[in-house]
Amino acid sequence: MDQHPTSYPSVADVARARELLQTTFPRELVDHIFDLARYWPRVVSATKDNRTTDITAKSSVCAEAIVITADSAVSLPSSNWLNPPRVRMVKFVTHSHDQGWGGNHLVQGSYKECWSWFEVSILRLNKDTGAYSEISVNGKQRLFVQSNAHATSATAIHEVEWEEDSNEDDDNYGKKGTGRGGGRGFVKAMQPGDKISLVAIARFPGWANIVEFAQIEVYYSV
Repeated sequence: MDQHPTSYPSVADVARARELLQTTFPRELVDHIFDLARYWPRVVSATKDNRTTDITAKSSVCAEAIVITADSAVSLPSSNWLNPPRVRMVKFVTHSHDQGWGGNHLVQGSYKECWSWFEVSILRLNKDTGAYSEISVNGKQRLFVQSNAHATSATAIHEVEWEEDSNEDDDNYGKKGTGRGGGRGFVKAMQPGDKISLVAIARFPGWANIVEFAQIEVYYSV
């Protein structure tokens, strides 16, 4: 058992800590300390009821399903906050695997040539229509998040963190050995009231994305 479980501050915790520190340090320095320590509240959205999502492709057309849609922290009431809420980091956690067979045996177990992956989009409310729709981030409606391991039936846990200054290139072809998306521009693009939609995808006959659990964590400063 973890003897030192991770805990996360609430908005009230941050307010109390800021009030205490500001008796000694200027407000700008206190905010900088909080950022260095990642002392940010978070909002967590996760799949429930041990539900497994099984996406199986039947052709070259992508088969896909929304695994989870999460509210961002900036949709929360902010009338009493000294700082406007601002998303600082988004973390994606997935427990998943592909169909576990087929593909190219030369790259089995790696992230190369795997046609089973996750993408994410920012959904923004259109005030005229009252509907949410995907917005473009760097010219893309969706950003690549994570690939499954090639032809591997064992469930793998992947954690992907994107921050405001994330600037890595996507490893969607597995050349870097991570199979992870870089998230360039994603966090900066978020606005108050946005939602985040995580999508599981598989392409080409027989390829599958079997999702046992997914979670989105949104960290924000106030």
